[in-house]
Amino acid sequence: MSVYSDLLTKYPNPSSLAYARIGDVEELVKPIGLHRVRARQLLELAKALIEKYDGQVPCSRSDLTKLPGIGDYAASVVLLRVCKQPEPLLDTNTARVYERLFNYRLTKHNPYRDKGLMSMREKLIPRDPEEAYEFNLGVMDLGFRICRSKLRCVECPLRSKCKYYSVSARNYIC
Repeated sequence: MSVYSDLLTKYPNPSSLAYARIGDVEELVKPIGLHRVRARQLLELAKALIEKYDGQVPCSRSDLTKLPGIGDYAASVVLLRVCKQPEPLLDTNTARVYERLFNYRLTKHNPYRDKGLMSMREKLIPRDPEEAYEFNLGVMDLGFRICRSKLRCVECPLRSKCKYYSVSARNYIC
């Protein structure tokens, strides 16, 4: 069973988590590392959800990112999976795929702050939340397995559409 499943089984709502013993939460999240920090953040998050939102998860990016431990990526995951909003998930791997596929250079270090990349992603993301989830997983997997810093272009199913490949293939980089 995964850490996420175990956590939800033992603490199915913010109220049950907010008053949990920190040692118990640390033990549950130990397999994912930084267990002391993560346990403390989870308890803080649960208490903030109770105090600010009556134990409910808000479905707006601005509200989510004001919560302790919630950054842009986590907010996108919550919006996509909990709130059922078709939301792009951006990490290093997906940003690299979009940069190469569309010959785009990030203008900001944080992909969530790059307006061009966000605009591009919003046009590509399927409107159906489940399709959007599968799409995001596919792009993440492509970036993790094939579109890496050590190029594996010849294995890429998108190479015929990829701007980077069309240039680099001529130069025998891939």
